[in-house]
Amino acid sequence: MFFNKFKIGFQVQIGTLILSMAPLIIIGIVSYVSGRHIIIDRVQSHLQSVAILKKQTIDNWIDHQMHTASWIAEEKSVIQSLEKLMYFFNDEHPIPQHLKKSLNEQLSVIIKLDHISKISILHPETGQIIFSSDPFMEGQFRTQEKFFQEGKKELFISEIFLTVSRPIPTLILSKPVKNGQGNVICVMTLNSNLNDLSKIMLERTGLSKTTETFLVNKSNLLITNTVFEPEGAFKKWIFGQGAMRALAGENGVGQFVDYRNKRVMGAFRWLEQSNMALIAKADETEVFAPVAALRNTIIVIAAVVVIFVVVLSLLLTRSI
Repeated sequence: MFFNKFKIGFQVQIGTLILSMAPLIIIGIVSYVSGRHIIIDRVQSHLQSVAILKKQTIDNWIDHQMHTASWIAEEKSVIQSLEKLMYFFNDEHPIPQHLKKSLNEQLSVIIKLDHISKISILHPETGQIIFSSDPFMEGQFRTQEKFFQEGKKELFISEIFLTVSRPIPTLILSKPVKNGQGNVICVMTLNSNLNDLSKIMLERTGLSKTTETFLVNKSNLLITNTVFEPEGAFKKWIFGQGAMRALAGENGVGQFVDYRNKRVMGAFRWLEQSNMALIAKADETEVFAPVAALRNTIIVIAAVVVIFVVVLSLLLTRSI
C-alpha cells in the first residue's frame, strides 16, 4: 500500500516537474542562442564600422600630409629661396646666414601647424642634407634611402621606420622641388608628427571599456599606443591572430585570440597605402556580458520554478 502511494506520488512529481520545466528550458535555450547571435552580429557590425572609420581618418591624415608636402614644395617664395640656397652651395660659397634665417622662417610656418616635425633640403644628386630645420641633420647623406631615390621623381611617402642615427619612429614624405623650367633643383623631405596617429587610434568616443584600435607595421611592431599598452608604441611586437591575418592582406571580422592571449571579437583591415594593419577589437567577456546575465537570470528562474513545482507536487500528491 505504501509502495503504491509512493509510486503514484513520485510519478505525479516527475510529471509535473517535466511539464513545467520543459517550456522554460526550451525558451531559455532559444533565448540564449538567439541573444548570442544577435550580439555577435551587432558587435561585429559595430567593430567593422569603427575599423572603416579609423581607416578613413588615417587616409585623410595621410592625404593631408601629402597636400602639405606638395603645397610647400610648390610655393613660389620657397622655390626662390631654395634656388638661392642651391646657387651658393653648388658654387661652394658659404650660405649667407640671412638666407638660412629666411628659409627657416618660411618652413617653420609649416612646422608650427604641428603636423610636420622636421623639414630638410637634399641635394638632388648626392642626397646630402644641405639645410634642415634640425641643424643636427645638415651634412649627412641619404643617397641610398628609398625616400630620396623616389623623391627625385615624384611625391613619395615612406613606411614608418626607426632611423639609424636616432632610434625614433619616422614617416617621411619627399618631393622634388622644380624651378620655372621644370628642372629639379633639390629634394624636400618632411618628417610627419606621429603623435597624431596615436591620438586617432586612442579616440574612444562611442567605444566600450575594452574596445581598442591600433596599428601594426609589416614587422609586427606596434605603431600606436593602445588601451592596454599605453606606452607600447614602437616597443611591443604584436602577434595576435587579427593582426597576423591583416598583415597577410585580409580584411574581415571574427572571434580570435589577441596579443594578450585573450578571446576577443574584432575587425581587421590591411591599409595598403601605408603598409600597416588596423585592428579594432573588444573582449568577449564584455561583449557577451548581457547574454551571461540572461543565462544567470534563466538559471535563477528555473531554480525558483523547480522549488515551486516540487512543493506544489507534494501538496497535490498528499491530496490525491
